[in-house]
Amino acid sequence: MKGWLFTILRNIWFNQLRKLRTGPQMIESGVGDGVYNSIVEPSKNSHDLYVSKMETQQVHAAIQELTIQFREIILLREYEELSYQEIASILHCPIGTVMSRLGRARAKLRVLLLATLKGSNSSSVRGSK
Repeated sequence: MKGWLFTILRNIWFNQLRKLRTGPQMIESGVGDGVYNSIVEPSKNSHDLYVSKMETQQVHAAIQELTIQFREIILLREYEELSYQEIASILHCPIGTVMSRLGRARAKLRVLLLATLKGSNSSSVRGSK
């Protein structure tokens, strides 16, 4: 059942992507972040919260830079926590393909995040001089 629902959602997502490419562009507002993002844990200080938020934004930005194949596999495995078999049935490919794509997607994501980290370190060093 879960695989069937994800297949339907995937097809809907592809249809929406097609509409976005041919339709007018919509601008998202920052209002939709939700209440759960504004809840503060009492054990964390403001600097830790800021760093955590920045890291989350960097990971999301890096995932958006991946190709659709890699982005899809990362999201299904890491965010939806599906098994390799479930991902294989959703994507209609062998488990070995899922495993190799996931490995390549993680490697690409690692490179993107390292480049982001190096870029932010060099800008913070320049700002402190």
